Amino acid sequence: MALSIIIVNWNTKQLLHNCLRSIYENAKNIDFEIIVVDNASSDGSVEMVKSEFPYIKLIENQQNLGFATANNQAIRQSCGSYILLLNSDTIIIDGAIERTLDFMEKHPESGAVGCRLLNSDRSLQHSCYNFGSLARAIIFNLKLDKTIFHNNENVQTLLKNWTHDEVRVVDYVRGAFLMMSKKALDDVGLLDEKFFMYAEEADICYRLKHAGWKIYFFPGAEVIHLGKQSSKSTEGEREIQQLVSRILFFRKQYGSFYALIYKMLSVILSLLRIISSLWGFIDIGKSTSIKQELKKQLLRIKVIVRLEEASNLRKRLLV
Repeated sequence: MALSIIIVNWNTKQLLHNCLRSIYENAKNIDFEIIVVDNASSDGSVEMVKSEFPYIKLIENQQNLGFATANNQAIRQSCGSYILLLNSDTIIIDGAIERTLDFMEKHPESGAVGCRLLNSDRSLQHSCYNFGSLARAIIFNLKLDKTIFHNNENVQTLLKNWTHDEVRVVDYVRGAFLMMSKKALDDVGLLDEKFFMYAEEADICYRLKHAGWKIYFFPGAEVIHLGKQSSKSTEGEREIQQLVSRILFFRKQYGSFYALIYKMLSVILSLLRIISSLWGFIDIGKSTSIKQELKKQLLRIKVIVRLEEASNLRKRLLV
């Protein structure tokens, strides 16, 4: 079999339905299988798959195991020479899967490939990144990437000034559409299940790159990605989980001292934000009260200082 398409779902019944239909409508010329992993949905997602797509492999989890763990469950059962990790909030258009698969087959050095992601209005969604670093974290948190470093890709994490119109080797691509070689995965191992959600694509691409595989961005295929549709957590909770994942990534790839410095930096930035919000130095948004902002920043500090709090936080966060 050429390709195994893996979709992790949590309470996105209609989005999942639309995604599955788009796959079958746009991937008619390749041999593929679809494996859906449901993380204990309560919206009828499982019943929908069973009734409307009975030929799809379905893994039913009794609890929310997170993105990395659920994907690994499916990868272990997959039969394809290539693996496509696909978000349920994506719509496949214009043969995107076939085109990306053809690109990978013509580039055997590629360990992972991402394509052009589009917003619902078909505008470009930036999806290519540099690996995180202390310098990039400082520049991002101080918003210097929008001012004096606006045109410097070397210090930016998200490559947002690039038009995404050419084939390019990058550090990593967004995991909404991530096609990987099974041979490459056999080389470096599966997704790291310490990442409940966020940063798992950065970690797997980091390992692939350091094992000699290339990470490509391929503009010849386009996929609509709605974004943030499978998470009902608040924006503040998402930010905290992203922070937890970044700390874990830094600790794993760069060492404990590097992670400690990043944690100290994050605490300082949270304290500055608390002071700034109390004195009205920053605009915290029309939908956010000072009390909400203080609660979010204090929780950030608590999680940073006691990283084990992240395990409790994850129980409230949804994939």
